[in-house]
Amino acid sequence: MIIINLHFDNYPLDHVEGSNDPHLLSNFTDSDAVTSGGNRVYGTAPLANEGWENHYGVRPCSIREDHFAICVGVNTNPDDWAGWGEGQKPFTRCLTEMQKRKMQEKKCLLVLDSSLEGYHDERLWPWFHRVMEESQLPIESLVFVTGNYIASDQYDAWCVENKIAKRLKVVGHCHFEKSVGSKFIHGLAAPLTVEKHIEYKGNNETLTFNVLQKRPRLHRCWFYSTLKHEGFLTKGIFSMQPIPFDHPIDYTVEGKEYKYDLNFIREELPWGPRNNEQDDWYYIERFNYDVVLKTWVSVISEASFFDSDATRFVSEKTFKAIASRSPFIIFGNRGSLKTLKDLGYKTFDKWWDESYDDLPTWKRYDAIIKLMYDVDKIKDKMSMFSEMKEVLDYNYYNLLKNSCQTNESWRQFRKYYEEYFKDVT
Repeated sequence: MIIINLHFDNYPLDHVEGSNDPHLLSNFTDSDAVTSGGNRVYGTAPLANEGWENHYGVRPCSIREDHFAICVGVNTNPDDWAGWGEGQKPFTRCLTEMQKRKMQEKKCLLVLDSSLEGYHDERLWPWFHRVMEESQLPIESLVFVTGNYIASDQYDAWCVENKIAKRLKVVGHCHFEKSVGSKFIHGLAAPLTVEKHIEYKGNNETLTFNVLQKRPRLHRCWFYSTLKHEGFLTKGIFSMQPIPFDHPIDYTVEGKEYKYDLNFIREELPWGPRNNEQDDWYYIERFNYDVVLKTWVSVISEASFFDSDATRFVSEKTFKAIASRSPFIIFGNRGSLKTLKDLGYKTFDKWWDESYDDLPTWKRYDAIIKLMYDVDKIKDKMSMFSEMKEVLDYNYYNLLKNSCQTNESWRQFRKYYEEYFKDVT
């Protein structure tokens, strides 16, 4: 097994205390590009950090004569980092002439890591090929890591349709599984046991659901509108920030038009526990034990939902529910439960209908609403929850197991690295 060399523009950091911290090392450091939200476009790469932190046979480096990879985090919408917008520069413009030469010599890989998000844009595939060709760089020297778990299949289909022989490497990566699980492995979070759930729920009023929604994305606005209209807000702990539309939502999503009274829906917003008073990372890393103790089921409002989003992204929200030993329903992309099963988790089809996971957008939407009605009607929820102990405990320990092991995405990257550099190692 060869050592994977991870290049950083600012390595070594001898003048910085704790210079072996991968979060301090980065690439494209001379770029002044910022996102629409005012943040730096290029940051640290989650997959590279995981390789370093978990001792996956990697070492930091500057330019080398044998082989290395330049890993760059691009954790926003492609409109912010791809370089196709007016006045924007393609990502290849951030490479030095030396880095480009090493890529041309097949001694360097460029890794664009977007695994903190699951954004998909069908323009990426032709754009990657065009930019690399115009920069006279081999397309095989580009690796795209994304939180979209099905991106590799999407790219393969595009290549077949367009008769593309030479290809980049696409890796779908569930970054947040290890991000959440490692907190328990390293003692940074205390476990919440089923016994603690039962003790609390047996001595306190327990509501049926929790539905925590931070950013008011369109599918969440739809969801909150339905929940309020159907009277669900009295049946659980819900959170929703102000809907950022100053006028009715007057466009159609996959054949369905928004017809709620927006004035009624917007009344009393923000609703529920506040989740906009700290920076995003505070809420991403926080475990909502107080909320899950007070409720029977977590309805996880994931980052995307519509089939037209063309992605399958499982975020920290789902893995935090697993870590909290909370039963869950996923209001997210089609196939989200399938992805969890691929990762070794069990779900709750013994207690309710999970066929929603394989339904198209609006049938899935209606099925989840119906499922919430059905779960709310269960009279003896304590017996149901107690019966789930084996699954809840199994999932928690599967999370820890997966977080201790080399994950599939890293294995894919290592295999590609070794094959790509087989003639220079």
